[in-house]
Amino acid sequence: MIFTDNGSAALLLVRDFRPDMVITDVDVPGLDGFGLCKAPAKPFAFSVLAAKINAVLRRYSANSGPRSGKIREQGLELDPAVRTVKVGGKPAALTRKEFDLLTLLLEKKGRVLGVPYLLETVWGYDMAAYDNPHTVETHESLRRLGRQRDLSKT
Repeated sequence: MIFTDNGSAALLLVRDFRPDMVITDVDVPGLDGFGLCKAPAKPFAFSVLAAKINAVLRRYSANSGPRSGKIREQGLELDPAVRTVKVGGKPAALTRKEFDLLTLLLEKKGRVLGVPYLLETVWGYDMAAYDNPHTVETHESLRRLGRQRDLSKT
């Protein structure tokens, strides 16, 4: 969590840290709350705001379950505490979403996870407002991990 009591400073923090959610007051010094909300994204209805906040909270509550140490699976080692992945003992560079998706898939091993669940949990989409179900059908990171794993065997 990042805090500031100045709207202009908040705008810089939003641009630098790209948080999932910003909560602001209208009467904040510098750039007021309305100006701050219009800067990074267009304004939207309160019901949409509430749905987006709920989606973010669901994503973090789903990802904040007990993670007891490293997860090891078929030459892959994932450490949720420090957000690192190794394939065949070598570090693998993943984006935040790729790491979150891989962690979720490993933690829910053996379970069928539907596209709506993945979209809400990993991407934070509100399924009531989302209209492109093809986002998760194929994911490049899984192919990339597979290639790295195959290369580590040679």
